[in-house]
Amino acid sequence: MRQDTRCIRRRQGFWVPALSLCLGIALHAAPVELKRGDNKVDVVIGGQPFTTYYFDSAVAKPYLMPLRTASGVVISRGFPVVNTVSGADQKSPYFEPHQRPLYFDHGDIDGLNFWAEKAFDPYYHGHSHQAYGRMALVKLEDSTGGAEAGTIRALFNLLAPSGRIIAEKPRVSSSKGTGRRVSSTATLLLMQITDLSLSAIRKKAPLQ
Repeated sequence: MRQDTRCIRRRQGFWVPALSLCLGIALHAAPVELKRGDNKVDVVIGGQPFTTYYFDSAVAKPYLMPLRTASGVVISRGFPVVNTVSGADQKSPYFEPHQRPLYFDHGDIDGLNFWAEKAFDPYYHGHSHQAYGRMALVKLEDSTGGAEAGTIRALFNLLAPSGRIIAEKPRVSSSKGTGRRVSSTATLLLMQITDLSLSAIRKKAPLQ
């Protein structure tokens, strides 16, 4: 997984960073089909399920789960399911419930934690000292498949616990049959922030 964070320009007193994420595995080209469902888009490559893009309002951020190889082997762990983890899940040596199989987020925006999730606060044992932010879908602007690639375009608001919108985050995710590659690009448009603290946390998607 490759992550790149850089600041593009300052406009009207706000910094506008560009965020990108890329995950790749080699494979021959294959058609990509995107199937829209309730709060999700299923990604099918060459007639076989690859992953699902979830944006349920009950979850603090959008994510991809599970991740499959071309042969159908699931290489990501099976939890959390929405916001639920089992007793067995908690025994995992890699138990960090907010670590969904594939997602991108920040640890600190305007003093809010967008990396961890309020739903899992009981499992942090007091280690998280920040209030939690969340991403809320505004609209799914596009979900189009193709002969070699598919694109999902969505707009999210970044919300404070009070519901105040602190940023908009247009996000474009593409899946390619060539290499079973997922690329995600987002532009963070910041609003109503006086003292901006922006930090990124680099971690790999948890595998089985």
